[in-house]
Amino acid sequence: MKNSLYLFIAFAVIIFLESCSRSINPYKDGTVWFCEGRTDEWPSERYHEIYFIQGDTLIADQKYWKVYQKYLSGKANYVYGLRAEKNKVFFAPKNHAWDLLIFDYNIKSGDIVKVYSTCQGFYSDVYPSPIEIICTGKSYMKSCGNTYEIFKIADASEGKAITWAQGEWIKGLGSVSGPIDNDYMQCFGGGSSVYELMVDGKIVWEDSIGKNHMNKILE
Repeated sequence: MKNSLYLFIAFAVIIFLESCSRSINPYKDGTVWFCEGRTDEWPSERYHEIYFIQGDTLIADQKYWKVYQKYLSGKANYVYGLRAEKNKVFFAPKNHAWDLLIFDYNIKSGDIVKVYSTCQGFYSDVYPSPIEIICTGKSYMKSCGNTYEIFKIADASEGKAITWAQGEWIKGLGSVSGPIDNDYMQCFGGGSSVYELMVDGKIVWEDSIGKNHMNKILE
């Protein structure tokens, strides 16, 4: 009887967490990812940057949200398009009308799915080849009262963590690097990490350590 009760409680908790993780949808006008950027030099140079969604456009016959990048000073530049459909996120590099799957939140542990490298999509003039990744597990985390589902991923051919994606997809955020995977940042010889995510004018994700670090840089 006790075992049945424990199983029921565990199942109820999983259902509750999964329902909470579906509550955050960042793919809409006005969403802002506040990030700490860094170069690949040593010591690394740190800087403030934001990615934000403003308006939409038609790419490959699909409605895409337009993502802009802006540094602390200077104008905002359109960098790529994003769209979400049925728990999947697609990426369109600014120079090509390509519809590239980059996140699939339908996967379960042990599932293999084909996705695309955002760096290949950005630099190549030839339609890139997909990469097979495997989900090695899932977990959950809380931030600003919201629950986020985290997917651990690895290269399906080698069984190793995929460093360009930092080994994780985060439903409702993208990755710890920003709206898309870290591969995009490594194209430019650096990286970034999100310290705040704002949706509908409210902060729904926060990395307190990263935020404090960035506040010191901005002082």
